[in-house]
Amino acid sequence: MAQTTPGDEGAGQEPPSERSVGELVADANTELAELIRLQIELAKAEIAHDAKAVATGTGMFAAAAVIAHLFIILLSATLGFVLYVWLPLWGAFAIVTGFYLLLVIVFGLWGLRRFRGMRGTPETKASLPQTFAAIRHRKPEDTGDGVVDRV
Repeated sequence: MAQTTPGDEGAGQEPPSERSVGELVADANTELAELIRLQIELAKAEIAHDAKAVATGTGMFAAAAVIAHLFIILLSATLGFVLYVWLPLWGAFAIVTGFYLLLVIVFGLWGLRRFRGMRGTPETKASLPQTFAAIRHRKPEDTGDGVVDRV
């Protein structure tokens, strides 16, 4: 029988050669559970760090967006007054307002076109019955109309 010294890691335990398979499996389960717990703690710490960075970055972008909005307002007034040199005041500001109306229409139609081009999730919808069937360990029943029975 091997002797252990008080400083050994396995102090107070039987030598591995004398332990039963059940004890080894129990130890492996315990160590695996501890490893998983430590991995989860590590992931939480990393996510918390990243969440702080995301929050700070989001705040900075929000501040930049507010300042950019103010810049656009002041730029619009400046352009209106520059055009006032050659046009009446109402005409100068009507041109600036018309320009922004044109931008609204262009971006609105562009966004609408992007929404109309969305297809949803056809591949996912088509693969769900096969996935459920695989989970239930049977083949999906095809009704012939392109719809797969989920029962």
